[in-house]
Order: sequence, then C-alpha cells, then structure tokens
Amino acid sequence: MSTEAEPTFLINEIRYQLELHEPNYEAGDLTGDEISRQVFTGILGGINVGKTHLTDAVVKLNEFYKPPILPMDTHTTRGDKDEDPPGFKTANDDINFTWFRDRVNEGALVNYSVIKGGHIYGTMPEGFRGKYNIGPLLPSSVRQIENAGFERANFAYIVTPAIMWRRFVENSRQTMQADLFQMRLDEMHDSLIFADENRDKLKFIENIYGPEGTAKAAKEIRDITIENINPSLSVEKAMQDIYELLEAVDELALH
Repeated sequence: MSTEAEPTFLINEIRYQLELHEPNYEAGDLTGDEISRQVFTGILGGINVGKTHLTDAVVKLNEFYKPPILPMDTHTTRGDKDEDPPGFKTANDDINFTWFRDRVNEGALVNYSVIKGGHIYGTMPEGFRGKYNIGPLLPSSVRQIENAGFERANFAYIVTPAIMWRRFVENSRQTMQADLFQMRLDEMHDSLIFADENRDKLKFIENIYGPEGTAKAAKEIRDITIENINPSLSVEKAMQDIYELLEAVDELALH
C-alpha cells in the first residue's frame, strides 16, 4: 500500500523543480556503469501510432528468436493500471514525487520525464534487465538516454500513413472530452516536430495497422536492437508521412 499522500503544494513544487532540471539531467557515474554493457531501443511516436503495441510485439518475438529483448521496467508517480507490465513500480509501491526528487538529486535514474501538470516517469538501472532492452520513450528522455552510458542506444520513431491514423483517431474522438482530445493533438504535434528536428538521430519505422504491418515493424525494430541494422523506410518517405500527419493534426484541431 502507498504511504500518506503528499500535499499538493509539495507535488507542484517538486514537479516544477524537476521540469526545470529535466533538459540538463545526466545519470551519475555509478548509474552509467551499471548499464555500460547493455543495449536499449527507445520507441517514440505520437498518439495512436502503436508504440506500446509494437513494444509488446517485439518482446513476443522472443518465442522465435534469440537472444531475447526485454521490456524495461518503469517507475511512475501514478497508480496501477490493469495493462501495466509486472515490473512497473507505481504510487501503489510508494513511488511518489519526493522519491523522484531524491533519485534525481542522487543521479540514480537513467532517465526521467515530467508530464506537464501530471505524473513523472523514469527508469532505474535495474529496469534494464537484459543485454537487449526496449520500451516506449518520451522525446524529453532522448538526450538523457544518449548520455546515460549504454553500450548502444537506438531511437525508433514510429510513423503511420496519415489517412489511416486520422481514421483511427476520429473513431476514438467519439469517447473523449474535447479538451482532452485537443491535449492529445498537441502532444502529437510536438512529437512530430521533434522528429522533424531530430531526424539525424532517429530510425524511422512505418507501422501499417494490421497483423502483417505490425509483424514487419516489430521485426525491423528487433533488427535495429540486435544487429544495429537500419530499417527499410527512408528518411525522405518518413518525412513525407510526418508532414502529412502534421496536416491531419491541424485539420482535426480546426473542427
């Protein structure tokens, strides 16, 4: 069970402090040493492009391929969700804002991200349990991961054809409050701009909705992680998808 709830003023103060420190955070030397022989692939992308689904699909390939790729174990200030992996540590495990403040001050985290006005997510060295590791990643953690000390770090950015993405998002819009929907669109916009501005450090994966598309994308992510092989999608085609997705985001925001 979680300990007594932190007062709101303390949560807001810590969140503000950690937001300011986030762009310059670097893991401590001891933390870096613990992951120095490990490989990590962060899965990035906007809303509804299939980051979590693809992560699960890559892990399931362990049934057919060796060596295994393991999902990273995350710490977060939010409560449990039914879909959380077994290694997730949440508020129900006494992970709170003070815990994150102390770990950041110690340089004990590999990376962390503060959701504006919301919760904090981060990873300890023991969250990377194998030689090869994978997990969804927020853009704000990319620089932290680059400097953390991994043997190799990859950043797979997921895109999908705009017409497919728009159809999927418009369906989910029916059950979402307008302000929340707009917030998710803003997140998508910011993610796409990040991809455009950081294309040199990203490996782009096109996820075509459906079993065949997922299988192809998952295999390419596995090849990136194990073999450091570039995916089949060219940067030029990825940029075309990104610009079309940006247009779709703008159009949805106007209606």
